[in-house]
Formats: sequence, C-alpha cells, structure tokens
Amino acid sequence: AIACYKRVLDARPGDYECTLSLAQPHAERGAGGASQAVHYFRSALQCRPSTIDPKDIYLQMSTVQCGISAWKDAQQTLESAARELPEETEIWRKLLSVYERQKDSKGQHHCYRRLVQIGAMTADTQILYSELLLSEGSLREAREQLNQVLRADPRSTEALVKLAQSYRQDGSRESHLEEARRCYEQALQINATSFEALEGAAYCHRKANNLEQAIQLYQQCLKVNTSAELPLYYLGDILYKQHRHAECQHYLSRLVETNCTAEGYKSGALYLLAKSHVSLDEFEEAEKQARAGLALKPNQPHFLFILALVKNRMADYDSSISTLKRALQHIDKADSDSLKVEIHDWLAQAYERKGEYMNATAELELALKQDASHVSSLITRGLLHIQRKELEQAETSFRKALAVEKNHALALVRLGYCKLLSSDLQEAVL
Repeated sequence: AIACYKRVLDARPGDYECTLSLAQPHAERGAGGASQAVHYFRSALQCRPSTIDPKDIYLQMSTVQCGISAWKDAQQTLESAARELPEETEIWRKLLSVYERQKDSKGQHHCYRRLVQIGAMTADTQILYSELLLSEGSLREAREQLNQVLRADPRSTEALVKLAQSYRQDGSRESHLEEARRCYEQALQINATSFEALEGAAYCHRKANNLEQAIQLYQQCLKVNTSAELPLYYLGDILYKQHRHAECQHYLSRLVETNCTAEGYKSGALYLLAKSHVSLDEFEEAEKQARAGLALKPNQPHFLFILALVKNRMADYDSSISTLKRALQHIDKADSDSLKVEIHDWLAQAYERKGEYMNATAELELALKQDASHVSSLITRGLLHIQRKELEQAETSFRKALAVEKNHALALVRLGYCKLLSSDLQEAVL
C-alpha cells in the first residue's frame, strides 16, 4: 500500500489525500515507522486545502511522537495546534497530558487556565487541577476547584477526600484538622471502603490523640488492603506506646514480611519491633530485629543503640560499650540530641557495671551537660555515689530525678535503698 501511494505521490506531488494516506500506515507500524509518519503528517498540514480541519492531523502526529517518547516534539506539535485552534478542547487536553508527563507545572497551569476560559473544565479535570495545586501548596486555590465540584456533585468522594487533604496540609489553624476529619468522614458515609478516606480519618484521630478510634480506622484500612504499609506501621506504633506488645508485634511483623516499597516503613518497623522485644525482656529476638535493621541501614545509630542496650541487659558490657561508641561516631545533625544523651547514659551504666567508675562519671558529665534533667542519668549518677559510699550525694541525685518525674519507680526504689544503707528504715519504707 505504501509503495502504491508513493507512486501516486510521485505522479501528483503535494496531493493532500495521498500524503495523509502515506502517513497513516507508517503510524500503524509503531516506532519503526514513526519518523516517516511524522514527515508525512507535516507534509499533509502544509498541503491541506483550507477547508480541511487540521485538528485530527495534529492529534495523530502528536500521538505518534508520544508513542516514541518524543515528548518535546509532541509538545511543539500541540503548541502549534493550540495557536492555530485556540478553542479546541481536545488539543488542550492532549497538550496537558504531555506537560504532565514532563512534570511541567507552568505548562499545566497554562492548559488548565485555558480550559477554564473556554468552559471545558469537567469535574475530573478540576480534581486533577486541584492535585497540582495541592502539590505546590496552593491550598486556597485547590479548595476553590474542589468546592466547585462539590456544589455540582455533593456526593463526589474523590473531591471530598482531596478537600480533606487540603485542610490536612494546612497547619495555619488548629481547626483545619477537625475540618479535614469532617470531610473524610463525610466521604466514608458515601463510600465506607474508600482507603484514602479511612486512612485520612485515622490520621486525624491519631493527631487528635483519639487513639482507639484511630486503631479501628487503621484496621478497617487493612480490610480494604491487607498489605498496606502505612496502617500496619501506625497500628504497631500506637500499640507499642500503649504497651500492647503482642498486638504491636503482630502488625509490625506483617509489615516487615511484606515487600515494603518505602524503606522508611520497614526500618521503622524493625526499630519498634526491637524496642518491643526489649520491653518484654526477649533479648534474642530484639537482637535479631536490630541486626536486621543494621543490614538494611548499616551503622544507623538508633539500631546500634538498641543492639547495645540488648548487650547491656545480657551483661555483655564490653560489646555494649563498643557498640555505643560506634553509634556516637555515626550520629549526624539529623539525629536528635536526646539520642546522644541516652548513649552517654548507657555508656555510664555499662562502665558502672564493670566497676570503671571514673569512665562512668565522665560519660554522665557529658549526658547531664546536654540535659541536666535527664532522669535516667540522674539515677545512674546516684548509683555511682552509692558505690562510692557517698550516700548524701546519692540521695540528692535521686531526689532531683523525682523532681522531674514524681513517681518514677526506679528512682523511688534507689532512694529507698539509699535510705536503708543510711539506716533510715522508716523513711526507706515510706
């Protein structure tokens, strides 16, 4: 067919029908015929009669260019079409998709504004425009688009979820979190299995410290998507803080066993799992999780700290000390100062157990220099004073700890022991 059309074109140069007929079979050949197809489409545009609408030619040519990922060429083709045919909705929609593919936000805004001008914005297009605005932090403009959609269709779950997201992103007012929750719950009344609405409502309740409601919503998320990483992680996180370790470990183990797409969730789950096992004195399992975390993130100071804590609890003080020193070497600005304080405190505890009181004192000075009210360090310092028979100084340290945390169990026990050593039996009992 191509050969026949070429013979006709040789006999009738510049023939529009023949030129266009040559472009189409080349286009059907895919990447192999793309360059020839574009050549003939351009020729067809040049030789077309003035009565022929060029829209379909522009669209076909841009489709071929998109098919071979020639996005810039497709953009130029469609921009030319938009200048020639400024009222053609289909041209603007196609150009918008090309800008989206290139992540050209300026071009996308231009297309959306033009679609508004020619009255071609549909609900779906407005929601897409709101997503672009949300990604750029233009929250008020995004809400304008979404509220227009909801005025036309108050039951649009997608618009309600996006509107909730706009309030969720906006921390300028405390009331915005409640407004986001209201929108998410309104969406759930329309579609009770909307994952986005369930997750969003759970987020709002978690931030408002309505933890039992958040747990229920995250569990409903898992009924919709059993391997969803975010609900699994936050269920583990909430349940860990509530000391519900069996449930915590159930969800976090499921997360670790899934093929996590987000590395942060997996490493976070391993860290919480290790801490949960430590809380239950399950040291072998805690060490296993900590080492799995270090395999994922070598020399990560939080995992090193947990591993050192496990070694301390297992009375392997030399390993604990070397691991804590390694953690200190790999702390960077992104890590909190509180981690440094904890490391110095646990170094002091390990040295105290070994009877190396000067080293222990040096570590405590570093810890308390950074945080003078760090309860654990104050208790460790009191214990060092007891070892040195400095009972008055020990009592002072324990009382400082209790001034920070009035009913701290270990501080009370240590203070009682100190009073026993001082033969103050009555106050020891009190």
